Amino acid sequence: LILAGNFDFYKARASANLSHIQQIAAPRGIITDFKGKVLADNKPVFLALLNLNEFLQKKDFQAGTVKAAEEILGVRQEDFWAMVRENGKQAFNEVLVLNSDLNENQLIKLETLNLPTIQISNGFARVYEDGKVFAPILGYTGVVSESDLEEFPELGGGDFVGKTGLEVFYENNLRGKPGVSIKIRDAKGNIIEEKEEVKPEIGEELKLTVNAGLQKYFYNRLQSGLSDLGRTVGLGLAIDPRDGRVLAMVNIPSYDNNIFSSPARKDEVVELLTSTSRPLFNRVVGGLYAPGSTIKPLHAVAALEEGVVEPSRQVFSPGFLNIANPYNPDQPSKFLDWQYQGWVDMYSALAQSSNVY
Repeated sequence: LILAGNFDFYKARASANLSHIQQIAAPRGIITDFKGKVLADNKPVFLALLNLNEFLQKKDFQAGTVKAAEEILGVRQEDFWAMVRENGKQAFNEVLVLNSDLNENQLIKLETLNLPTIQISNGFARVYEDGKVFAPILGYTGVVSESDLEEFPELGGGDFVGKTGLEVFYENNLRGKPGVSIKIRDAKGNIIEEKEEVKPEIGEELKLTVNAGLQKYFYNRLQSGLSDLGRTVGLGLAIDPRDGRVLAMVNIPSYDNNIFSSPARKDEVVELLTSTSRPLFNRVVGGLYAPGSTIKPLHAVAALEEGVVEPSRQVFSPGFLNIANPYNPDQPSKFLDWQYQGWVDMYSALAQSSNVY
């Protein structure tokens, strides 16, 4: 009677022991320039994942797991335990990515150890063409965080999502749909059959207005010019005035966005985060600057629209402009032009960038 009453429970337990459902990673959509040149691609990789539940429950394997992570994967013990403590406290990840691009030697050593706490999974790593040149535009991807999982609950702890740039802005388009495979196991847990239930789907292709050739040329010329001046910071933006398409966007200093897909390059990431030159800050998009002479055509349009001046009206520019001071009439405010310009109308004032006009 007891067995009969718990039939559904034992049936579900037996089914769970018999089969193991696993996601099949889907590649992200590629990103290209306006001609179709690939700027962000994918490469198949093997990932080493820490099964957090297994690790916390099976105390006998903890020392061996930590040792393997350090000696084979290059994850320092203090970093390893920091990840476990953080994720164990938050309890939002079932698996942690220890390495997202195993080489053949690492793969063989892990398989030889056959630790139940470390599982090897197939996946895809993001590969960026000319990382430093395009990083301010493309951004980069990284392992999901707690906030990512709140926004995208369908993801798992071993998934990667866009973190900055176009990678995060178009996350819903670029992210593919994972497939599902079922592994049938015998009573001892050995896999006797594996079948694919749902095939993975690649994400959408993202075609930019950016001209890759112009972007590289712009970057190299700006880098060279800054070097000649002894400067380290500069930015540039090229826009098609006919329709506002962004053709190139350069930010110096820049960074190699490929380093974020490799835990072994953590020191380089820390260096970027602590750099006083702030290479991760996109100065083109996020910086605040005085508009300078770019505001003059807007002033001109406003003056014409309001009927303040006619295009042919001339104004004399001696190289400065005195503004009456109502508080001290003997001390007018003096605004300097960049040079003496004489009589200028709207056409010559715009051409010569006359501050006085």
